[in-house]
This record gives sequence, structure tokens and C-alpha cells, in this order.
Amino acid sequence: MEQGIPRSVAEEFEALQAQSRLKRLPHPPRGELAQWDLDDFLQRLGEEMRLARWRAGRTQEQVAEMMDTTKSAVSRLERLGPSVPTVTTLCRYADAIDCRLSIRLVSRNPDLDHPRSWEG
Repeated sequence: MEQGIPRSVAEEFEALQAQSRLKRLPHPPRGELAQWDLDDFLQRLGEEMRLARWRAGRTQEQVAEMMDTTKSAVSRLERLGPSVPTVTTLCRYADAIDCRLSIRLVSRNPDLDHPRSWEG
């Protein structure tokens, strides 16, 4: 089967619906993420936080004690709700699980992931 050709009418219909939704949705203000991008980012960040805590062998209670907060606050932090945490809070969480916070920019184009030499 050729790449890019839907396997069924249902998949083709879903693809058309997705394209239509993207056209109808208003673009977010400059510098802001669309809600679905933010939700996806927060879900991945929360999963990474829990995994890092498990690798460190720490419970939410232990992390809460180290952060001078409550277990429920750590639980909310790992679920990333109802609000987005500050970088300072994320750094405190990372410190409590013996990690450091690292923020990276990753290209959407895999061909651009290779370092280039800068000529000045």
C-alpha cells in the first residue's frame, strides 16, 4: 500500500475532520501554545516527573517533606493541575528527587537536529 493513502474510508474521513478542525480553530496569540499543544506538553512533563521520582526511589511524602509542602501538593504538581507550575517550583521538585531541571528546544524538523558550524 502506498504511503499517504488511507487504509479505509473511516480514516480518510477522520483526516478530513482533523484538517477542518485546524482551519476553524483560532490561532493562539503570538508566543502562546494552542491548548492541545499545552495539554500534550503538560502530560509528557508530568509523566517524566513521576518517572524521575520513581527512579530516585522517593515517595510523594518524601518529596513533599523535602519541598516543605504536603503530599497532595506534590500529587497536584505531578498531575500538573489545575495550574502550570513555575520554573522555581519545578527546580525545587527536581532538587528533591536529586535531579536538575533541563529545558531544551528540539527542532520539529529532524534534518535540522544536527549541529551546524557557525561562520561569523
